[in-house]
Order: sequence, then structure tokens, then C-alpha cells
Amino acid sequence: MFKNPLEKNITYFYIARLFWLPMFWMPVIYIYLVQNKGFSPIEAFFLMSVQEAALIFLEVPTGVVADRISRKFSVALGYFLTALPFVFLPWANAFWLVFLIFVVKAVGKALMSGAQQALLYDTLVELKRTSEYKIIMTKTKAFMLVFSSLCLLIGGLLAQWGHIEWTMVLPFPVMALGGIATYMSIEPAVSLNAKKLQETTYLKHSWASLTYILKTPAVFIMAVIFAINDATQVNLKWFYPSVFEKLGFSFALMGVTTAIIYFIKGVLSGVSLPMMSKNAMKNIVTYMPLVAIGFLVPMLWFHPLIVVLALLVINLGTELMDSSIEEELNDGIESRDRATVMSIVALFGSVLATMMLWIFGYIQTVGSVQGSLGFVGLLFMVGTYVSFRASKMKVRL
Repeated sequence: MFKNPLEKNITYFYIARLFWLPMFWMPVIYIYLVQNKGFSPIEAFFLMSVQEAALIFLEVPTGVVADRISRKFSVALGYFLTALPFVFLPWANAFWLVFLIFVVKAVGKALMSGAQQALLYDTLVELKRTSEYKIIMTKTKAFMLVFSSLCLLIGGLLAQWGHIEWTMVLPFPVMALGGIATYMSIEPAVSLNAKKLQETTYLKHSWASLTYILKTPAVFIMAVIFAINDATQVNLKWFYPSVFEKLGFSFALMGVTTAIIYFIKGVLSGVSLPMMSKNAMKNIVTYMPLVAIGFLVPMLWFHPLIVVLALLVINLGTELMDSSIEEELNDGIESRDRATVMSIVALFGSVLATMMLWIFGYIQTVGSVQGSLGFVGLLFMVGTYVSFRASKMKVRL
């Protein structure tokens, strides 16, 4: 069936990515922490921000683990550790225990961050099919988002029927399938050779990767663009409840609307390939201002229909840019450093995501949710300017 055994990795990647985001808990996690666990809104908000804050300290070490030990092992372990902690959430009532659960979950996410994309890219390098990277990433995201929308809908229904704890437990068996699929992958020779070349210490390797990013203008610019886009994608799930609450939505309607947004985003991602140029930078320059407008329009016209349409534009734009940004970055990084450099880039995203979430909440508290949306829109205006400058640079990745 496969001319090259390594081609199995692509099939396993499709399976693993399908089970990447089974967030049964997403529509109800805030309500669960406040009403079921008895935490204050401030404590709940803090716990939800723990993951991104913890990733600031976890991204680089886990990236080095992937580079120096095994990328497929790193990703497979990440799948298990991302979902397993929430299995114990129904029995954890002390604040420090719930805090620890969110931290372990962050470790799992960090192990997957960068390494999974690096494993796919190394596979395509070995097969001489790197031109397919953007197509594979786009298709797998479409499948993943449609499946995630189903999980969101099921999660809302379970909570409505009085089984909210099941929304915390169900992600584990689903993500375990993704971990098994990843572990069945074959480590590409280019990854194995890169691992043999890792004779430097952890700190030296990390510092060299960070220095490479800072001293290479094109890579640094792409890292900034990645941070803005990635931080927004990460935080959208936390933005939805406050935006929908301001619109007067009930909790049930919040869950249904979120599921619909994910489903439509998945469908649009799957049919969006004709909307994407073969030039990755052109895609970024095109969709960055579109996302900025998506955030700025609701700030001026806060109507339910306008807001939902704007959120669809934002989701589609960030998804379309994602694979293009990763392609630009991966194309200019040596295999032996790819997971570590991508983890440092993801670290930038985690720092910005944490700051963005705190500032979003602060502006909403002292001002309005419309002002918070405007703040994120301004970040994308900055990203638009930076990406335009990058497209004009003579030295590209």
C-alpha cells in the first residue's frame, strides 16, 4: 500500500490531529469551576490562565526533549498528559490541587507544541514532499475542528442533562487514540541524524536557538507574527463566554453558538485551499488585516449577528495564516534545531497569550468587552504592518 514505510506517518498524523481538541468541557468549564467547585470568578479566571502562564517556562525544555530524545515520544506523551489530569478534576476540590491539574495539563500541551509539526515536516523532507505541508495542515485542521464542534455540542448536552463531570473525563480516551497513532509513527532519518548531532548541553542548545531567532530578522519577524496569531487562537475559547454574556446569551446558547462556530470554521478550513496562495507570505499579508477588521468592527457595531459573523472571519483568518506561518518558519530551520526553535517561537506565543488574556480581562473590567476586542484588533494592525515589511525584505527565510 505504501511505497515508502515513512508514508504511514502522514496517515497517523491525520488520525492524531483529528483527536487534538476534544474539548467537551469548553462551554462549561467556567461554570463548573465557579458553581460546582465554589471558586470565585477571579480564582476561576486565574486557573484558566495557568496553562498559558506555565507554558512560558515549559515550552523550551519540552522542545529540547523532542529534539534530543524522540519527537514521536514527546508528542504521544503530550496527548496523554494533556487529557489525563482533567479525569481527576471531579474529585479535586482544594484550590492547590486544581491548580496542579492545570499545570500538568500545560506540560502535556508543551510536549506536543512544535514537535508534532516538526515530525510531520521531517517526514515530508525525507519523502521530498515538503510542498504538501500546507495542504496537509489545512485538511487536518478542518477534520479536527468539525470533530471538535461535535465534542462541544455533546459537552453542552451532557452538562444540561446533569452529567457535567463527564465533560472532564471523556477527552482522555479520545486523546489516547491520538497518542497511540503518534507513537506508531516512524522517526524519520533526518530526525534521528539531527538527534545524533545534539552534542551540546541543554542550555547551550536553547541559547543557540534563541540567538538564531534574534539574529535572523526574517525568523524574528515571523516569530512575532506567529505569537500574535497563536495567542489569539489560544485565547478565543476564553473570549467567547464574556462576549456572549455581554450579548445576553444564555449558557445553553453559548454552547450551541460555540459548537456552530467550530463546525463552520472546520468546513470553511476544508474548502479554503483555493483561497490560499502558494506563496505563504502572501497569505499572511492578505489575512492579517482581515482578522484585524474582524475584531474592530464589533467594537463599533456590537450586534449579535455582526459579532458572530466577525468571529467566523477571525477564526477562518487565523487558521488560514497558521499553516503559512509555520511553513515559512520550518523552511528556514535546520532539522536538528527545528523542534527547539519552534518551541521558543511558541514560547513567544505563550507569553503574549498570557499578557493578552490578562489585558483583555482588565479592559473588560474597567471598560467594556468592546474595548477588549478593539485591543486585540490593534495587535493585528501591528501584525499587518510587520508582515507587510517582512514581505518586502530582500533576505527571506
